[in-house]
Parts: sequence; C-alpha cells; structure tokens
Amino acid sequence: MKRSVQLATFLSIFLLIYLGIHYYVLSALVNLFSIQKNTYFYLLVVILAASFPITSFIEKKSPCKCTRYLHFVSATWMGILFYLVCLLLVYQIAGIFLTIPKIAAGTTIISAAIILTAYSLTNGSKIKIKTIEISLENLKKEIKIVQLSDIHIGSVNGPNYLKRIVEKTNALSPDFIAITGDLVDGTAPLTHEIISPINNFKAPVFFTTGNHEFYENFDKVFKLLERTKLKILKDSKTKFQNIQLIGINYSEEKNHLNNALKKIRIKHPSLLLYHLPTNPEYLSKNNINLQLAGHTHKGQIFPFNFLVRLAYKNFAGLYTSKNKKSNIYVSQGTGTWGPPMRLGSFNEITLIKLKKFNSR
Repeated sequence: MKRSVQLATFLSIFLLIYLGIHYYVLSALVNLFSIQKNTYFYLLVVILAASFPITSFIEKKSPCKCTRYLHFVSATWMGILFYLVCLLLVYQIAGIFLTIPKIAAGTTIISAAIILTAYSLTNGSKIKIKTIEISLENLKKEIKIVQLSDIHIGSVNGPNYLKRIVEKTNALSPDFIAITGDLVDGTAPLTHEIISPINNFKAPVFFTTGNHEFYENFDKVFKLLERTKLKILKDSKTKFQNIQLIGINYSEEKNHLNNALKKIRIKHPSLLLYHLPTNPEYLSKNNINLQLAGHTHKGQIFPFNFLVRLAYKNFAGLYTSKNKKSNIYVSQGTGTWGPPMRLGSFNEITLIKLKKFNSR
C-alpha cells in the first residue's frame, strides 16, 4: 500500500508540473503571435499535457500499431516541449537587454525547435560503438567486454531495435556481454517476443537490474528473463576466466549496495555490475577494480545534462581512483527513455578492452 501511495503521489506531482509547463509554453507562444486565449487554448493545454500519460497507459494495457504510434508522437512531443521551454527562457532573458519583435521571436523559436527536433530524432535512432581500454591488476589475459545499458526495450525501442544491438554486438566478438540495468522500459507489456532477440547473442551475457526493472516488478521481469540465455546476478557473484563478476540489484533501500557488498568476499580482479554510478574512491575502498554503470543517459538531451551532472558527479565516461587501481565506466545508454531523441549524447555500445595492469 505504501508503494502505491508513493506512486500515486509522484504521478500527481508530475502531472501538475507537466500541466504547468504546458500552460507556460503555450501562453508564451500565443502571446508572441498576439493570439487570444479561449476555450480551445485551455483544451489544447489539457490534451497535450495528458497525451503522454494517457498513451502510455493505453499502450501498456491494449497495445497495437496505433497505440505505439500515438505513444511515439506523445514521447516526441515531450522532447519538443523541453526545447520550447529552453528557447523561450533564452528569449525572455535576451529580452531584458534587447528589443526583439514578438512575431520574429516566435517564428525563430518554433523554427529552432523544429530543427533541433529533426536532428535529435535522427541522432536518437543511431547506435555508435565506443571503444575504451582499462587496466586491471591480477588479470591473466586480455579480455573484451561489451557493455550495454539502459536499452529500454518497450514501445519506442522495440524488438527490431534489440536485433540491431545484437547484430552490432556480435560483430565485435566480445568474450562476454554485461547489461547494467534498464533492459526493459515498462511502456509495453512484457512478452517473450519483445526480448527474444537476446537469445541471438553469441557470447555469454550477464545481467543486473536497473530502476525500470524495479518499477516493472522484479519477479515479473525475472520470470521472463529466465527463459533467455541471460545469467541474472541478484546480489551475487560469479566468475568469468579469472575475473570475479559481482552483480547488485537496483534498490531504493538505503545502503543496499554497502550491505550487499559486505556479504560478498571480493577477490581481484573484480568487476561490479551496478546500475547507479558510484565513484572510483568508493570502489577502491571496497576492493573493487572496475564498476560498469549506466542510468544517467549523459542527460540524453542538452541542456538537461547540466541537471544530471548535479545529481551524479561521475555521470558519463571513465573515472579512475587516485591509486590508479579502481575505475568506473558510466555508459550514456544504448537506448533512450521518454523522447526518442539525443542531443549532446548518443546511443552507445561500449567495447571495453581489459588489459593487464602495469604498476610501473
């Protein structure tokens, strides 16, 4: 009951804020074009604000091609709205110092939003390979890992998107694959068909959960994934060659990571799969050589990355401890959440080449 009350509270606050943002944007735009507010204006505000939650609900309960298309449109509108808010704020700040004709400003803002949206949608549909090298102490031989994170398989990124990821990953010939959470999105019903391309991976695949598996319900997700070739690490460890792999579930429990790690005897070389970014000094303190994380999407859409950086200091890329023995790599995500758009980031498949640590 407590969780349902928390969810209802969160949704209520989200909807009120989302409605307020719509009112701000549409009010500002009609003012720029000297259009009077009437019943249709307020109706449009409500319809646009309700479009994402309503299409998400319908797509979850009664999915079809039509609902998927409507969900895609409403998710894209969320991204457009974000651009309009940013552009309007820039205009209003510039208006303090400059006199800008309203119609010219309105036309420029809408044109810029269209251009940014077109670019972001194109960029958000691409998948790039990023290659990095990391040294681990006590590593017997070089190993190639592919990290996938935040794929968000659902209404926007469906099974065809997952097939593309599988094909690109197999072409890299990794020794094993690590999926660090948010494999599923939660916007579409979980079925074996939607995640079946996972079975086409040629290398062993290790998986640990993210917040979207938590929201979807772990038991439900595990029941489905256990029919695939994934090896699920639930606050547990396993071994690949001489690397100790540790997978910790996402949890909203305070100190869950600390408590879970205390129960595991950690040996070098150690690799932690955990959805949320920590930091290299924390890893060094806990005897962990490398963490693979995700969650942040590198902000996904500029300038949202500035807000994400405030929440996560180590929010994208490779970070190394002072003693050079512990690293964390934070993926910017292999898929998108919400708007199928990317600006200032890209969908990444990470090829990690583990090398022998040289102390000299």
